[in-house]
Amino acid sequence: MHFPENNLYLIDGGIGDFLQFVPFMLKYKRRYFVLTHFKGAKELMLALNVTPDTLMYYSTEPEKVDKIKQIALNNTISQCPRHFYFEGNPFPIQKPLFNNGKKTIGVHLNGSKFSLEWQIAHNMITKSIPPKIIKSFKDYNVIVFGLPEDLEGLEESDNVKLIFYKDIAKSFAYVEQCDYVVAADSSVKTMSSMLRIPTFVWMADNIDDFRDKIFIDQYVKDGIMKTFKYKDAFAEFDEGIKQTMEFLNESKQSN
Repeated sequence: MHFPENNLYLIDGGIGDFLQFVPFMLKYKRRYFVLTHFKGAKELMLALNVTPDTLMYYSTEPEKVDKIKQIALNNTISQCPRHFYFEGNPFPIQKPLFNNGKKTIGVHLNGSKFSLEWQIAHNMITKSIPPKIIKSFKDYNVIVFGLPEDLEGLEESDNVKLIFYKDIAKSFAYVEQCDYVVAADSSVKTMSSMLRIPTFVWMADNIDDFRDKIFIDQYVKDGIMKTFKYKDAFAEFDEGIKQTMEFLNESKQSN
């Protein structure tokens, strides 16, 4: 497939979108137009040694469309191709958090601030897993991912470590240390799926064709991901944890 060098390749959306564009950016030296609501995009590009031609932020979809039209006046814009998988971990290897021989579960409790605000504004089901799920994994090591404000009230122990770097590239680097990931519908579940780590996703039971096509269906089809769909994650916690533990048991048996 031919990718003209003079075109401006659009990297748009949030962190999960960004991750699916990474394999192309690492393979092809092109001009990139980054348009995102993710405030750490510049630092993430820096960690990958990719320098965008243009980087802009937006906070609403109409603002996003206006910025694309603005740049398109003087450039030929092509959508950057997505990839469902990495060839290897694109982020620097970090020192192992555990050496006790137990399996390690990565946990991410929340979706992005942008998606949360969107869901609330449109009266949709929010992306959030009850924090008490961590107590259910007492037989495993647990790495909990999130922003500092997401992890308030959680404590570390011998088998629970918190990863909350402002530099999200460093946080993503630790996903590789997980044998399994249990996550909200968030960028962490995309990172783990792209590394082919067995991933269980707690996700809102609503119609979202873009979400399903881009971030869910292919991984489910390939046997990397399973999902638990809820209307109220807190009210349906018992069923969610039941399906989560079944997933972990099945994954252990297939390894």
